[in-house]
Amino acid sequence: MLDKIYKLSPQDSRLLYTEDSDIQFIQIRQYENLRWLHSGGEAVQAMMDVDSPYQPIFPINIAMLSALLFYQQPTKLLNLGFGIGCFERFFNACMPDTLITSVESNETIIGLAREYFFIPDEYPVINEKADHFLSHNNVIYSIILCDIFEGEKHPLCLTDNQFYGKAFRSLEEEGVLVVNLLLATELELIAVLLEVRKHFEWVLLLQIPNFGNMILIALKDEPPSSETLEIRATNMSGNLGVDLTDIPNRLTLLPKKKSGIK
Repeated sequence: MLDKIYKLSPQDSRLLYTEDSDIQFIQIRQYENLRWLHSGGEAVQAMMDVDSPYQPIFPINIAMLSALLFYQQPTKLLNLGFGIGCFERFFNACMPDTLITSVESNETIIGLAREYFFIPDEYPVINEKADHFLSHNNVIYSIILCDIFEGEKHPLCLTDNQFYGKAFRSLEEEGVLVVNLLLATELELIAVLLEVRKHFEWVLLLQIPNFGNMILIALKDEPPSSETLEIRATNMSGNLGVDLTDIPNRLTLLPKKKSGIK
C-alpha cells in the first residue's frame, strides 16, 4: 500500500487541508485508510492509518523506534519534532507508563495534529524550537527522538556541537539519542558526525531502504551485541506489534571514539 501512495498523482487522493503561502506550504491528503502530511514540499513527511492510528506505519517512524532496542523500558521520552504525534499515539497505547515531552516549532502543525491526526485537544505540546528547548531543559530523559526540519531542510542546529552537547546532558547514563537525517552528500554526513562525536562515544547509522533518510543513533554507553539486539527486536514484534527484526542486521556501528579526541 505504501508503495502505491508514493506513486499517486494529487488527483488520486482526497485533499483534506491545504495552505500555500509565502510562509509555508502544507497539505493533508488521504487515500483509503491512509492519511498523510506534506510540509514544505511534495515528499510525505508523516503518515497515519486512520483505522489503527496508534500503530506506526511510516518507515522513518518505525526506524526511529529502534531506540527501544537500546533502551527497552524508557521512563521519560523527549520528542523533538512532534509533527502529527505518531510517537505520542504509539507510546500512549503500547507503553503508557512512559512520560513524553512533546516539542514542535510549527504552531500550525500542532493544530492540524489535533484536527486530523487524533491528538486530543488537552494533550500538551510545547511550541518551541528544539535547540531553544534543550538550552533551558533540566529534565533527564531515557530517550530523545529528534525529527526536525525547516521545510525540506535541516535547521542549522543539527550541525552545531552545542546542540549535541545539550542533548548529551539531557540523557541518562544509558540514554539514547535518535536523529532523522536527510543528507544530500557524504560531506554533510561527515559534518554532522564530527559534531556528534564530540560528545557521544558510541554512534550507529541506519539507512532506510527506498528513502534518502538516515537514522543516527548516539549512545552514552556501549551498545548491546547484535545477538541481543536481534532477540529484543523479535520480542518487540510480538509484544508491541512493531516489526524491527531486520534492523539489527542493517545497523552500522562506528568505531568507538578514542579518549581525548574533541
